[in-house]
Amino acid sequence: ELQEGISYGWWLFMDEDIILNCGGAESQLCVKQSLKFIVSEEIPKTITTIAAAGQYPWSGFVSVSTVDAIFAAFRRQFVPYLLPYALPMKDSSEWNSQAANFCVVKTCFPGSVLILPHTGYTNPQHRPYVRGLDDADIHKTIEQNFCNVPGFCPCEGLHNYGHNQDMVTNGNLSIVGQNIQHRLDECQ
Repeated sequence: ELQEGISYGWWLFMDEDIILNCGGAESQLCVKQSLKFIVSEEIPKTITTIAAAGQYPWSGFVSVSTVDAIFAAFRRQFVPYLLPYALPMKDSSEWNSQAANFCVVKTCFPGSVLILPHTGYTNPQHRPYVRGLDDADIHKTIEQNFCNVPGFCPCEGLHNYGHNQDMVTNGNLSIVGQNIQHRLDECQ
């Protein structure tokens, strides 16, 4: 943005080796369709992130707080809250970093991640890295990255870091947007 002098509406975070699948459409066409939808005016202003659902895509609009960000677009105004991901502890699973991000979303913007309907992905190369979720490491990552601001420590007492664990709505897009309540007063 600084180099180009442009403020983009969405920041895309995507593994370089994924293949998107839109109900059988080829990956390039699927990416174009997804990006066209992401930048459309149809997206409720309460949505912070738009993501693909993995190998088992939803048939309707769903909002959650936790999703694998293998393909995720972050709305520009929320980037300061959601990126960069937390720095995981040394030799810890990279998943713990994303779990810490989920805590920020669950605390500040619950249910604000929109899952693209009928859009999944595969990751055939899925390069090797340290994997797995460890509650103790996740809590240490959260404390080291977020709890340095007096009065703010996301996910205190929360121990559910799985993907798609808190589905808010499965229905039409306007209903999804109406059911999201940001808690920015707690998250400044």
